Amino acid sequence: MRAPKAPQGWQAFVGGPAHLQRLDLYLGPPDQLRWIRPQDGPRGKGASTELWPDLKKERMQSAMPDRSIWLACVYGRQGSTILGRRLDDDVSACRATYRQRGQDQFDMDFQCKR
Repeated sequence: MRAPKAPQGWQAFVGGPAHLQRLDLYLGPPDQLRWIRPQDGPRGKGASTELWPDLKKERMQSAMPDRSIWLACVYGRQGSTILGRRLDDDVSACRATYRQRGQDQFDMDFQCKR
């Protein structure tokens, strides 16, 4: 990752690699902090899975006006950097599968259905 553009008179840098650590879903943009708790899915063969089986229900139960679902790609050990993207409104369920391939490094697969 590259350092963000710093304000005049400041200098920014990234002290080391910030690997993708996990995938999260949010109700609304991630900066609103409305994280959707996943369910534990199947485990085995060095892989673990998280499931979001009923995103329509999550939308219906929200009292907030913004009921969009966002995918958040979380980087760094403390999750200090998040790259977010709004998912299509007709997404009904998602799953994330993780396979560790090194210290703080994972192969990830993310799939959603309508």
